[in-house]
Amino acid sequence: MSRRVRLILFLAGGAGLAVLFAVAALRLPRFGGAWHPYGELLLPVTLMTGVYIVAHGHLSPGGGFQGGVVLGSAIHLVYLSGDYPALARIRPIPVFENGEGLAAGAFVVLALWCAGQVEAMNAVVGLEVGCAVVLVLAKFFEQALLMRERA
Repeated sequence: MSRRVRLILFLAGGAGLAVLFAVAALRLPRFGGAWHPYGELLLPVTLMTGVYIVAHGHLSPGGGFQGGVVLGSAIHLVYLSGDYPALARIRPIPVFENGEGLAAGAFVVLALWCAGQVEAMNAVVGLEVGCAVVLVLAKFFEQALLMRERA
């Protein structure tokens, strides 16, 4: 890809981002209402970006970790578009605890017996980190709700 094509793509992406920000500032409802489209608009894009980063992590260092963080935080965009009960429905904590444990075990097995399988390692690292991020953010939400109840 030539420099000119890269520059055109970069400028087009920047212009598109500016248009999205302008539309968001002018048309989307303010925070504090009953419904927010922010999470519904960003959730599919964020999930696809996270899967892409994990799947193509072998092309750059640490793709599994960064992709896992994106995937784990994407689930919490539902909180922006709805409320905490909506988030709690799609985020069953035991499932993510089991997923984290299985992914950590799979990482150990891959590290011991299948060294060099970068794509598989990125996938299990992405799964483990994604589950861990969901669990950490769940604890943060739990603490925030406890603090709110006390006040």
